[in-house]
Amino acid sequence: MDNQISQMPLADRQVAYLITNTQLEVINAGGDYALLHNLMNSPNVSKKKRKRPASPSHAAYLGRPMLELVPELDAQLVRLQAMLAGATADTQVLRICRPCARPTGESCFDIVFSPKHDSRGKIDGIVFLFEDTTENCLMQLNTQQLQDGKQFLQDQLDMIAHELGAPLTIIAGYVEILREAAEDDLENEHLQYLNLISAKVDHLHVILKNLFNMAYVESDNLRLVMQPVNIVNLIYNVVAEMQPKINERRQQIQIKCDGEQHIINCDRLHIGQVFTHLLDNASKFSPHASTIDVMISANSRPGFLHIAITDSGTGIPQNEQNSIFQRFYRTKFADSMAHSGVGLGLYTARRMVEVHNGEIWCDNSPHAGAVFHVMLPFGKNTPASPGKLNQHGSANYAQIIA
Repeated sequence: MDNQISQMPLADRQVAYLITNTQLEVINAGGDYALLHNLMNSPNVSKKKRKRPASPSHAAYLGRPMLELVPELDAQLVRLQAMLAGATADTQVLRICRPCARPTGESCFDIVFSPKHDSRGKIDGIVFLFEDTTENCLMQLNTQQLQDGKQFLQDQLDMIAHELGAPLTIIAGYVEILREAAEDDLENEHLQYLNLISAKVDHLHVILKNLFNMAYVESDNLRLVMQPVNIVNLIYNVVAEMQPKINERRQQIQIKCDGEQHIINCDRLHIGQVFTHLLDNASKFSPHASTIDVMISANSRPGFLHIAITDSGTGIPQNEQNSIFQRFYRTKFADSMAHSGVGLGLYTARRMVEVHNGEIWCDNSPHAGAVFHVMLPFGKNTPASPGKLNQHGSANYAQIIA
């Protein structure tokens, strides 16, 4: 199997692995080689020991002593020897932080290690899985400054991230090892099982990310990068990213605008996340081969841009239309249909819209389905002449994306 292709899912998650023999010398490597390269060339590795390869590659790590690559493991030598002797628990977790030029001032990595067994079940080495957790550390650094009432929530999130993060890293790593080692011997059905495991791991990573996002939007350290943004272009970009899912469900997204200028002053990333969640929900709660309508208008309320997203589902009961924007709230319909989610997406979207001095609410279409409305104010720095709207033509158009 192509080594690079087999490692792409791990690299996307910034996860890598090293496998050693009983002498703790590396006999195999894979995943995100950039992560391994950063570990290898960290200030914690002495210049005398450091051997910089021309570029990160599989061969650069073979035969290298593990304690040379990761000096922090020196303090874990007794645990490692006990693991090789079969005298300790199967899985151990270690977090290391090293100085760097990032905003946090350091890079953080979680190291999960467990014994490797040969075909007879005998321990013949150790598998080390590495994950770059610097962003999570930055999130924790920001949320540590929350008010006392919010600190409890962050403590719980830290616990959840620790309890779930390590097992997810293990699962993701071993799935890729199985793919690389046994693809030629596995039947298509078995490969589908591995793909299913990988997809579920990705879904759990999304849930963890939503939990951190919730803490972030409640933090006093929330900072917006305000800039002029063409909302129509932004929504087109969101739809383009969702295209594989839309195609799979044979749905169409129809975007219409009223011919006015649609440049507002906002944080592109955060407002993009709002529309990503709203459109993802619209797709999830609409049947296959249905249409989702997006209407963008500057005429609904003076000084505000109105975006309305209408799905083709069953709608939302009136007594739940306010509750769905609360933390961890799930509609009875979502529970009955076993739709995935923990009830944080709409809450986070509401907070993001509110920090932009906007409004978000929902009601039902007279025909069918739910309608989610977003009102965003025109910023004072909005350019007077934004020029052409985008490559699709003039500002007055209706476009269907397959």
